[in-house]
Amino acid sequence: MGRPASTVAFKTFGCRVNQVDSDALVRRFREQGFAVVPFGAPADAIVINTCTVTHVADRKARGSINRALRDYPDAVVAITGCYTTVQTARLTELFPRAEVFPIVEQDRLVMEIGRIAGEAAPAPTAMNGFGEAARTRPMVKVQEGCDHVCAFCIVPRARGRSRSRPAGEIVVRVRDLVAAGAVEVVVTGVSLGSYRCPDGDDRVGRLVGRILADTAVPRLRISSIEPMDFDRDLLAALGDSRVCPHLHLPLQSGSDRVLAAMRRPYTAAEYRVLVESIKAVSPDVAIGTDVIVGFPGETDDDYRATRELVEAVGFASLHAFPYSRREGTLAALDAARVGAEIRNARLTEILELGEKLEQRYAERFDGTEREIVWEAAADGVVSGLSDNYLRVEATGAPELAGRIGHARIELTGQSRLTAVPVAATTPEGD
Repeated sequence: MGRPASTVAFKTFGCRVNQVDSDALVRRFREQGFAVVPFGAPADAIVINTCTVTHVADRKARGSINRALRDYPDAVVAITGCYTTVQTARLTELFPRAEVFPIVEQDRLVMEIGRIAGEAAPAPTAMNGFGEAARTRPMVKVQEGCDHVCAFCIVPRARGRSRSRPAGEIVVRVRDLVAAGAVEVVVTGVSLGSYRCPDGDDRVGRLVGRILADTAVPRLRISSIEPMDFDRDLLAALGDSRVCPHLHLPLQSGSDRVLAAMRRPYTAAEYRVLVESIKAVSPDVAIGTDVIVGFPGETDDDYRATRELVEAVGFASLHAFPYSRREGTLAALDAARVGAEIRNARLTEILELGEKLEQRYAERFDGTEREIVWEAAADGVVSGLSDNYLRVEATGAPELAGRIGHARIELTGQSRLTAVPVAATTPEGD
């Protein structure tokens, strides 16, 4: 552990906010002279950015930490992220050779790892494909923390109260990213709809409007936003051609009784009205969602209501999870547990429904022309993402990587979409 360190590798779990945090750490390590290498390559320091949204996330993080300690016996292994924030003492006990840094200590992480590992050698100027400066679709975190009190969620304990960045600072950041070559910027936050500009209390819809008005960003994507936080200005912004027709709108349950127990402040009918309002403004919009099955006390009728609402909405993508008990949440006190066999059966069924709806949505665009951001090329294939969040591939055109343009989408298999480029353009200023 005392030998000079010049390389660091990252493993990031969880949401887009965690990825933004890892990107920020990448920049700070480079400023200290470290070179960032792929996870799995020889490295002198390892950073594992954890998630704790479910027991599965905890287990994956522990497995990755164990592998890092085993495979890198001489490296400094640092653990950070949400899991470290809510289970600092436990992780310190489980992994005494690792360095544990809760989220609030991420600024200290880089300095401490540098101190432990020794003076780093000058890093090469190449980005090696890591960090947001090398990304075609960088993310900008505009908000941190969460003030909601959902009965199942540990995130407020991990991330703290909601805090927002000034709109002017965000606009400058977007401008810088566009100047560096970004062709799409993703606006994200822990609880994005809780955004309130410190300088004027503007909500996220007005922030989006300001980004569109004051920057030349070619394409802007809105990250996950809670249905109770969706505002009129954001609805209006969806009509702008530069805003991607794509939203992630967590549902969690289609049962009013379960929604109330979850402390979700909307009904199934209100959720459906919101979706209809969004589709009226943006008919091609891809709406993704999250669903929890097996919440304490969920009956067959409750689950059936969820399944029926999911099918009625026709989501473009669906993430479903079995309820995971989190100590420190209100739901953890509920004794009305749903058995594992029932939870798993419901999960399997609703995931199958989600796959069917995803396929149905993709089929709508077979033979149509969409705007594509081409991200990366490998082995003669370039991967891209349409404005409405369809993952596509094109062969024999590696020069498209990092560009934006139109292509004709073709459905070539149940889970594969190809795209034939019609035109491609570079970002403004190239």
